[in-house]
Amino acid sequence: MTPIAAANGNTAAAFERLNKAATCQQLKVSARCLEEMVAKGRFPPGIRLGREKYWTQASIDEFLRLEFHLQAAYWRRRPL
Repeated sequence: MTPIAAANGNTAAAFERLNKAATCQQLKVSARCLEEMVAKGRFPPGIRLGREKYWTQASIDEFLRLEFHLQAAYWRRRPL
């Protein structure tokens, strides 16, 4: 089992691929915003297959987990 599949526990779901439009919809951002996030290294680059770029559901889930972890950590490091 691959590391991504092990993290999700499901090989098929781990490699479910989403095109740019579906990725934007999941993240609730515009295509331009997604491109900027990739260019700044904040979001992983897509994998080009033919004319489209794709992202896995696992990479989107991991991005969201890390972003919310940073948000939660804000309160722990803030002086009272």
